[in-house]
Amino acid sequence: MNLNNFEPFIEDKIISRGHSYFENGQIADLEEIEDKEFIATVLGSEMYTVSIQLNEEFDILKCSCSCPYDWGVFCKHLVAVLYEIKASGAHLKKPEKPGNFRLIKKELEQYNKEELLKLFFEIMKADANFKSILLEYLGFEEDFY
Repeated sequence: MNLNNFEPFIEDKIISRGHSYFENGQIADLEEIEDKEFIATVLGSEMYTVSIQLNEEFDILKCSCSCPYDWGVFCKHLVAVLYEIKASGAHLKKPEKPGNFRLIKKELEQYNKEELLKLFFEIMKADANFKSILLEYLGFEEDFY
């Protein structure tokens, strides 16, 4: 599936809803965090985070959304962001200025292991969601904690 022809591969009602989100300006933020890798915030009933990774031919390699949609890979939020990337040409040009993710990455690359561990523990104490994400990433079951 490609950025230029994703519509036939996704259910019509999801395409319609995603296009409405796009047209109504519900993409609050779109940032290219790495070459052809995007992250966006979409305003729905809550704020959802969408990530999309493309290859050089603009094929969709990976994508995800933080919404609870479980009827397939592509939800209306993902579709909205695909339309935004396509319409803005973000996939065709280099970012004019570094976004927050690039700035944070550049800063964190200067930290040593002990500083990063201290930062992780501070964030875990303040944000239960971050702790859950980290536990899942490390392969622990939910009932472990």
